[in-house]
Amino acid sequence: MRKTRGRVEGKVVVLESALPDGAEVDVVVRDANADGVDVTDEEWGALMEAAAGARQGTVVDASTVLAELSRRRR
Repeated sequence: MRKTRGRVEGKVVVLESALPDGAEVDVVVRDANADGVDVTDEEWGALMEAAAGARQGTVVDASTVLAELSRRRR
């Protein structure tokens, strides 16, 4: 997994660095006015680590993840 940033220009996402054709991406809108769930960079990192672990067969119960995220917000 790798991270790159970009901006929307003319309804198209323009990335800071190129990705290979066929790459799967997750898009996070860093806009306080956007609909959805607000997460910090730390929370996003934790979610991405958990997703990577799940793809490798290492899973954590959802209630454990939610409790950890709640704890980190305090």
